[in-house]
Amino acid sequence: MDDQNWPEIDTVVQERRYELVLHGSNINARIEKHGGLHANICKLTNLNFLRISHTCLSQLPEDIGNLINLKNLILDHNKLTSIPSSIGQFTKLKLLDLSYNNLEKLPHEIGQLEQLTDLNLVCNQLMDLPASMGQLAALTRINVSNNKLSQLPNQFYHASNLCEFRAANNTIHGVTDAIASLNQLKTLDFTGNKIELVPHQIALCSKLKELTLMDNPIKDRKCIKLTKQNNSKLLIEYLRNCNKKATADSQISKKGAGKSPDQADNDTSANSEDQLIALEVRILPTPDIKIYSAGNVLDVRPYIVCCILKGVDFSREDVFKKFIALQTKLHDTICDKRMLATIATHDYSKVEFPLSYQAEAPEKISIIPLDKECAVTAKQFIDQLVKDSNVTGQAKRKNKNSGLQKYLTLVKESKILACLIDCKSNVISLPPLVNSEKTKISPASKEILLEVTSSKSLAACKKVMNTLIENIAELVINSDKVLESEPKSILLEQVRVGNQEGSLKVVYPSRTDLTNFRKEISIQRA
Repeated sequence: MDDQNWPEIDTVVQERRYELVLHGSNINARIEKHGGLHANICKLTNLNFLRISHTCLSQLPEDIGNLINLKNLILDHNKLTSIPSSIGQFTKLKLLDLSYNNLEKLPHEIGQLEQLTDLNLVCNQLMDLPASMGQLAALTRINVSNNKLSQLPNQFYHASNLCEFRAANNTIHGVTDAIASLNQLKTLDFTGNKIELVPHQIALCSKLKELTLMDNPIKDRKCIKLTKQNNSKLLIEYLRNCNKKATADSQISKKGAGKSPDQADNDTSANSEDQLIALEVRILPTPDIKIYSAGNVLDVRPYIVCCILKGVDFSREDVFKKFIALQTKLHDTICDKRMLATIATHDYSKVEFPLSYQAEAPEKISIIPLDKECAVTAKQFIDQLVKDSNVTGQAKRKNKNSGLQKYLTLVKESKILACLIDCKSNVISLPPLVNSEKTKISPASKEILLEVTSSKSLAACKKVMNTLIENIAELVINSDKVLESEPKSILLEQVRVGNQEGSLKVVYPSRTDLTNFRKEISIQRA
């Protein structure tokens, strides 16, 4: 491997640089051909910034630990299956990004990164976290979303400076009351897990501002209601009141009278059960294929599911605003800032079927972006986004992982991009970037085409769409409490996606979709 030509390494040596960035097709080809990184990378001991991304790299050399001056190590979107124990030598490291790899475990030595403040482990295969992570005293942000975690080690709650913890889309069954020790915590996201009981001690995290518990089988019905409303303030206040009541009841019970905290929770659940309003979601089948998926899209963003939403009154200003806010919320949470999937919405009356889901070169795609009047090519649109992103980055250096920066990496170097085109060759969607002004929704929209696309998996598309629809149902339930005379039902018309030969690829919602809604929401299938 030493006879390889890696000009990037030569440049670092000759110009005495402190940063090295390796990504793109050329780097990927070198790694694939020679089975790994050039050995001289591990000799660049003056580096304080190293990024290797979007390659087939599956393992790091043990000598990578020689880079003892690293402060930022970004290894996202590779094929890493393990991390060497020598990572413990990075005692100056502040940012570690291992997102979008194939890691099943982390080395115990990660606990030696005494200056680490930011840790990104999104989209791996992690089944547990090492107990040594409790030693990361400087850690302020960690994201372990989209893994296979079923529990958190008790030592994890020792990270007393933690401000932001995101663990969406795992299989975590519970959180212990030790979470109260995280007194610096401001953001906590457990979206899409298996949590049934929410410890009211969470409210003892006095700085907590954002608490997200959507898509969990929570037993407390009041807690469910507040979770679905995406209202962190009310949810935290409710848990705080539960904690006060539990404390008071505990003091009374010591005297042989009063109720236990569990009984108090049951009473609260029973009282709130009668307040929930049922909603009927009726699914309308359709025999026709409405979207044809081209073969070339398989190489860039192969997965798409759609359906048609009917029966929601968007003319009510509060409903329309909450619907728009809901999309933003889901993009930041379950969609992982559009890295896992992207939601798009279209006014159905403005969509001209059938649609074609295909891939084209950026300079050949023409679209009128949302809130714009003139058409631009996808390349021009991306170039402007990159320019805006750079300006934002200079103004806000602390926000290293902004949503814009993250999802731009998905497209700015792509030779082809996925797009959704109507029967008159108008591009109506350019995921994950933007929709067209042509099909923009408004309070006057009666029917909405819901679209979810992903480069990761069909399951990711369906999970996001399921969550979107469940939240729309909750929005209708809560708004209908104000206007009792309105019908409490919505319609979902199936959309079939086929290939260019006309064979069915996917239909949504199928009989296996929308199966885990809570009992107050009734799914009626034809």
